[in-house]
Amino acid sequence: MSLRSVKLEFKTIKNNSDRELYNSYVELIGNNSVFYSLDYCNSSNETENISYFLLKEDDEPKVLMPIHINEIKSKGVQNLKEKYYDAISPYGYNGPLFNSTTECLLKKFWEEIDTWYKDNNVVTEFIRFNLNGNQENYTGFLIESLRNVKGKLTNFESIWTNFKQKARNNYRRALKHNLKIEFLHKNIEDTHIENFYHIYMSTMKRTGATVNYFYPKSYFLNLIKNNIENIVLVFVYFESKPISTELIIIDNHTLNSYLGGTLSDYFNYRPNDFLKVETIKWGLENNMKYYSLGGGRKDNDNLYSYKKTFFPKDNDAIFYTGRKIINNEVYNILLRNIDVDYTEMSHPIDDSNNYFPLYRNKKNTMKEKDLEVMTSKLEVITTKENWDAFLAETDFFDFYHTYDYHQLSKDEKDKAILLKYTEGDYLIGIPLLIRNIENTAYYDATSVYGYCGPIRVGVPENFNNIHFKKALSEFLSQEKIVSVFSRLNPFISVQKEILQDIGEIIELGNVVNIDLTKDVAEQRTLFSKTTKRYINKCRKAFDVRKGVSEEDLMTFMDLYYENMDRVNAKKHYYFSKEYFLDFIKSTDYETDVLMAIDKETQEIVSAAMMVKTNTIIQYHISGTRNAYLNLSPIRLLIDEMRINASGDGKYKYFNLGGGLGNNEDELFRFKSSFSKDFKKFKIWKHIVNQEVYDNLVEEKNVTDKTSNFFPLYRSGE
Repeated sequence: MSLRSVKLEFKTIKNNSDRELYNSYVELIGNNSVFYSLDYCNSSNETENISYFLLKEDDEPKVLMPIHINEIKSKGVQNLKEKYYDAISPYGYNGPLFNSTTECLLKKFWEEIDTWYKDNNVVTEFIRFNLNGNQENYTGFLIESLRNVKGKLTNFESIWTNFKQKARNNYRRALKHNLKIEFLHKNIEDTHIENFYHIYMSTMKRTGATVNYFYPKSYFLNLIKNNIENIVLVFVYFESKPISTELIIIDNHTLNSYLGGTLSDYFNYRPNDFLKVETIKWGLENNMKYYSLGGGRKDNDNLYSYKKTFFPKDNDAIFYTGRKIINNEVYNILLRNIDVDYTEMSHPIDDSNNYFPLYRNKKNTMKEKDLEVMTSKLEVITTKENWDAFLAETDFFDFYHTYDYHQLSKDEKDKAILLKYTEGDYLIGIPLLIRNIENTAYYDATSVYGYCGPIRVGVPENFNNIHFKKALSEFLSQEKIVSVFSRLNPFISVQKEILQDIGEIIELGNVVNIDLTKDVAEQRTLFSKTTKRYINKCRKAFDVRKGVSEEDLMTFMDLYYENMDRVNAKKHYYFSKEYFLDFIKSTDYETDVLMAIDKETQEIVSAAMMVKTNTIIQYHISGTRNAYLNLSPIRLLIDEMRINASGDGKYKYFNLGGGLGNNEDELFRFKSSFSKDFKKFKIWKHIVNQEVYDNLVEEKNVTDKTSNFFPLYRSGE
C-alpha cells in the first residue's frame, strides 16, 4: 500500500472542546475502551493536561495515542539553555489505538513520533501497552514487564475444578461467615463511590503505596459516571458493612480487575477470595468471555501467585512496556546528578527490573501528613470554562454561585472570582466579588445579592478546616483584602463548618420554603385561609403563562420598575434592559418568567421571575400593576410555580425568601402564608486586617460605630 498524505499531529487537551474532539477521534477509529477515555487516562499525576498523538492518512484519523509530556526539572538540566521533556503514557493499559491499520502505517506512526521527540527536546519515552498486541512495530526497547493472570470464562463447574485447592478452601471459609456480594453496574450512586473510596484509601495507606496511587475521589467519580456502561463496582458485606471492594472495567467482553481493597480487620474472613469467585459467576451470567486479574508487583511474587490460584491452567497475558532514550547526552547529564549507586546507573535499559527513566525514581511512600501537604492548595478561578468545570464537580450549588450571575451582578470595576481550595479528595469553592476601596491600595470582598457562600465536594460535617483557614488567610492578606462579607445559602449544608473560626457567622432571620417533596394537596393545607381565598379568586380572573418573547420581558421590566417605584427602592435595584436579557439567556440556570393575564382585557398585570438550579427554585424578583394589588395575583404565580415544580419531581425546595431587612414584617407574613417551613438565613463577616479596617472607619467619619452594617467603612455609600 502506498502512503498518501500521512501527517502526525500533537494535541493537548485543555478544555471541553478539546475533550469532545479527542472523543470524536476515538469514536472514528472505532473503539469505546475505557482505557482510552480521558477520565481513565487522567489518573496519572504526571501533568495537569493530557496530550495525544494522532496520525492521519488523507485527513482520516488512523492511529491515536494518549501521552504525558512533562518538563524535566531534575538537577543537571537547570543550567542548560533549553527546556527538556520526557514522554510517559498514562498509567494502565494504552499505547497506540488503531483499528485494522496496516503494518506499514504503524511503522510510519512510530517514525514520525521519534522525529517529533527530537524536534521538541524529548529525552526519554516510557510507554505502557495494552494486552491486545499493540506493541508490534515499536521502535524502542520492548520489555516483557509483567505476566497478567487472565482466565477464560467457559462454565463455572470446569473453572471451579481447575482452581487451586487453596482458592476453593478460602471460598468455603468465606461462606461460613455469611458474606454477601453486591454487583453495581449502571446503577452506581455517589454513596457507593464513597464506600469504595474509603476502603481503597485505607488499603493504600496501610500498604504504604507510592504517591501515584493516591487518586482524589473526583477521579473515581468522573471515571465511573462518564463510563457507566463499562464499570462494575463490587462490594463484599459482613453484617451489612462493606469490607472488601473492587472496581472492574469491562473491555470487549473482558472483566479487568482495576483497583480495590479490603479492610484489614476482616482478612481472616477471606472476602477477596469470595469476591473473585462471585465475580466469575457474575461474568458468566452476563456473557463475559475473560476475567483479567492483573499481575503482581513483579513476576511470580506472592500477589501474582495468589491471583494464579484462580486460573492456574490458563495462559497469562503479557504486559509490555516500551523504553527509549532519544537524547543520550542530556540523559547522561541527568544520571550524573542523581543520588544512586554506579551499579544502578549502569543497568541496561532493556532490563525490566530496572526503573526507567532512572532520574524519576521516587522511592518514598506516601504518609498521611505528606498527602495533606501535597494536595492542599488554593486557586483563583476567573474564566467561565474553569468556573463551570468546578460547579460540575460540586455536590450542590445554587444559581447565585454561577459565573453568569456573578458577571451580571458585579459593577464595572469589580472582579468576580471563585476561590477553589483542594485538600486530598475535598474541594471547596467560594465565589466572591473583589472591590477596590476608593482612594486606597486595599480591597474588600463581598458576595452577590442572594444566597451564596461556600460550596463543596465531599467535605464532611466534621471537617477540620485548619489547612483551609491557613490557605485562605494567606491569600486574603497577600491580595490586601481588608474584609470579607458573604450571604450564606440556607439550603447548602456544611457552610458553617467550612467557615468555622474564620470571622463570625450571624443568624439574621428566617426565609420561607415550600417543601416540594410533599404532595401538592398536602402543601396547600399549610396555606393560610387568606392566601387560599386570594388564589381561588385569581384563578377565576387571570390566566397564567410563561413569558417567552423579548416583548414579554420588556413588560416584566415595566412591572418590576413600577414595583420599585412604589417601595422607593435604591438606584442599584433598577436593573438595565441588558441585565434582564442576559439573565434570561444564561444557560447556567433555568429561568421561568410567569405572567398573570387579565382574562377580560388580556393585559399582563403581574409577573415573577423564578430561577431553577439543581433541586432549588428561587423566587427572585416580581412586579404587579398598582391597580391590581388588591387582588394579589402574585399569590397565583407562586401557587402555579409550586404545582408545576412538584409535578416535575426534580425539585425539593421553593424559596420565597424573607422580609425586608430580614425582619418578620408584612412581606414576611405574606410569604409565610404559604408555608411554615422556615430556614435560617445567615451571613459571614470576616475582618482580615483589623488595623486597616479601624483606620478606614476613622477616615470615613463613621458616627454610629455600633451599627450592624458591614463593612462599617462603607455604611455611607
